[in-house]
Amino acid sequence: AKTLNPIFIDELREAVELLQVYKKEVDDYRRFLSQKEISVAHWFEIKEKYPELPLPPRPYLIIADETAQYLSPRSAVKITKDSNDEERELFERYQLEAKLSALLNSILQLFRSSGVVVFLANQASRETDLTIDRTNIRTLLIGQQNATMSRLLTGSDIATDSTLVRGRFVFVGDGMVVK
Repeated sequence: AKTLNPIFIDELREAVELLQVYKKEVDDYRRFLSQKEISVAHWFEIKEKYPELPLPPRPYLIIADETAQYLSPRSAVKITKDSNDEERELFERYQLEAKLSALLNSILQLFRSSGVVVFLANQASRETDLTIDRTNIRTLLIGQQNATMSRLLTGSDIATDSTLVRGRFVFVGDGMVVK
């Protein structure tokens, strides 16, 4: 298990590198399966069905807390020859955050069949808060600040009352909203 805090630029850099390596491993294995005409749908049964094949990459569990701090849309930063160190670091940070967002999007879109689980947590969220594709996210609303936030997160009026108390939640996924 590796814990990284993307608030620190060196750990953000490391998180991006780790996910790039993992994405390449999974992409290479998926390509290998495709060349052998083996469905990715059999990912978990590969060892049993095809004992001669190498094992697939191990699945990841990715937990990203306070995602709005590093996966929010950012204004563009331009670097010139007169830019100072702070501006250069900000530029690098925004580039790394964009890469992290793209990697998470890839994982959310394509890697479910490989067993990867991604938890994204945030205190409050608006539709424009995250740079990742929200259509690939199943939402678990544990609490709410107001009815508007509930509608944004769930696309439903199911949680606009005040009944989300301890032990109750709303799940959104596979076209359903369940309280």
